[in-house]
This record gives sequence, C-alpha cells and structure tokens, in this order.
Amino acid sequence: TLTRISHEGKDALYSGKIAQVIDEEMRRNGGILSSEDLADYDAQVLEPLKTTYRGYEIFGSPVPAGTITEFQTLKILENFNLKEFEHNSPEYLHLIIEALRHAFADRYRFLGDPDFVPVPLKGMLSPEYAQEISSSINPKQATLESELKLQPWVSFAEEEIHDPWSYTEQKRPEKPLTSSPPCTGDCTTHFSVIDKDRNMVSCTQTAVGAFGSRVIIPGTGILMTNGMVVFNPMPGSANSIAGYKRGLNNMSPVIVLKNDKPFLSLGAPGGRRIISRIAQVLMNVIDFGHGIQEAISYPTVDAAERDTFVDQRHETKTLEMLGLMGHNVEVEPVTGYGFSRPRGVLVDHNINRVRAGVHVTGLDEARGY
Repeated sequence: TLTRISHEGKDALYSGKIAQVIDEEMRRNGGILSSEDLADYDAQVLEPLKTTYRGYEIFGSPVPAGTITEFQTLKILENFNLKEFEHNSPEYLHLIIEALRHAFADRYRFLGDPDFVPVPLKGMLSPEYAQEISSSINPKQATLESELKLQPWVSFAEEEIHDPWSYTEQKRPEKPLTSSPPCTGDCTTHFSVIDKDRNMVSCTQTAVGAFGSRVIIPGTGILMTNGMVVFNPMPGSANSIAGYKRGLNNMSPVIVLKNDKPFLSLGAPGGRRIISRIAQVLMNVIDFGHGIQEAISYPTVDAAERDTFVDQRHETKTLEMLGLMGHNVEVEPVTGYGFSRPRGVLVDHNINRVRAGVHVTGLDEARGY
C-alpha cells in the first residue's frame, strides 16, 4: 500500500487498485463503504485554529477536534494569576477542574461540523466570554459538578448554562440543540518533530477504538477505523450523525510560537482525556516555566466526564481537599489508559537546543540526531 501511494500519489488509495480491493471486501461482508465514496472524498487543508495565552500564540486543528475545548479552558484560566497558587495545590487544581467543566459543557452542547451546523466558535474563544465564565467560578467550591451527583451525565447539559452566541455576530439557531455525550475509545498515536531549521510538526491520528473496527482489508495492511462512534446517534444535536459530516473527535495537536519564533510542538493519544492533559502541560510550561519533560511528568486531573479523575500520584491531602470542595473524585493510576500520554518537543532559545518530553510510563520514546 505504501509503495503504491509513493509511486501513484493519493489516487492509489482513492481511485486505484486499493480502492477497488476495499470496495470488494465491503461488498463481500455487507459493508456500506464503496469505491465511489472513496473517489468522492477530498481531504481538506484548512486554516488552523488560533488563540493566545499569556502572550504565546497557539495553533491547532479547527473544529470538530478537541482543540477548541483546550483553547477555551486556557482562555478562562487566563483571567486568574495561577502563579499565586502553589503548583498542583488543591486550590490550583480546583480552578483547572472548574474551567474544564465549563469548557466541556459548551463542547457537548455546541460543537459539531461547522459545514453542517452553526458553531459559535468566535464567541466561545472570545476574551469577554472567558471573563464572564471565570467570574462565575467560586474559588473555594465546585458548582457545576455538584449538579451531577444525582443525575446522569447527559442530562447535565439539557439546559444551556452559557450563551456564547451573545459574543459573536453569527445567527443564533432558532431551535436549541440537544447535548452530545462524550465519545469513548482510544487507539490513537501522536508524534511531534522539530528539525534543525525549526520547522515544526504536530500530528495526531486515530483508529478510535482499540484496533479500530478490527477489520483489515486483505492484502493491503489497511485497518478500518470505527470512527462513527464519535457521532451522536440521536438527531437534534450539533454532532448528530450525517453523511459527509465530520464527527466530534478528541485529537488536539498544537504548535506554539513564542515571540513569533517556533517554540513547542505538543500532542497526545488518550481519547477524550487528551484535552485536559494538553491544557495542563501548556500551563506547566508557560505559567511555571517547567521544561517539557518536567511539564509532562507532573500528576494531572481530568474533568471530561461526570467524575473528576485525579492522578494517584497527587498527595492524599490534595485528594481530600478536592472532595471537600465538592468534586466527585475518582483516583486513577498514571499507568495504562488512565490518562492521555503527551509527547512534545520544545526549542530552548537560550542555548539554541531542542528538548523532548514523553509520558513517564509505556512505550513512548524521544530521538534526536
């Protein structure tokens, strides 16, 4: 397959022998993907999503990826002087959890493929909207999370708690959208590269579930994904399933510039827990000046679901304090699939060196030459 593509280009996959073999295998097993579908597909190259955080420029994949939720979290937290808090103290983690919960509430309510549904992207990332949300956060008590204790996750977003439409000139939908539950599964990988000329790549790809659909097209080595699970199967939401529509995925590769110079390439596998982790690594680097390996190695928290998942490496008193503040704490090990697994490469401009950082357990590695 790779040899054919190297000789024939993308046509080898979308209209050549490989497409024919995929079509035959689908017909043989009652699948619905056809050679016509492959021929009709056109990969899009879009303008990146961009935001700023503490003077740094951050670029990422446009919706419907995980990047917007990551960016929205940072914009909310930009209204707090995080350096006033001890790093990874209960008070510090509480602010992160609250910001994440507000951002994820918007994610499950408003985000979908903007080619199919209106998405208040400008409003969700506006400084004024972030200021409004940050001012509603109680620095000593969980608010949104307390509402989840007696009801399922999906009902959490039955009523809109935010109004990003007020911060954009886009037309508000006449009928409010229903919410989408978080998508599950993870068979994702990420690589970050910075070369000697400081060109940067941040690339995340996924088969979605473990080994995707577990279907390999004979003779090709091509593994079919099960990416349809990232859609909401029920009608009426921004992320409801539709033909030619892109589902709401969690991938969040980013590239960061410092003073207009290449600074950081970062991303992670890890399903819906990618978003919380990458935001925290960025804060570790930008707010606290940690090196990339140190920033990745620190214990983490995740607030993408009903419970707050807390890294078991946090101190016991931290876990107890978060519980007293109203968080539904679930302790998770850092090994296995408990949290996402960041990888990053950073340019140290002071000595003109490139530094790499990888997850502290597992098969991750860094190489330089």
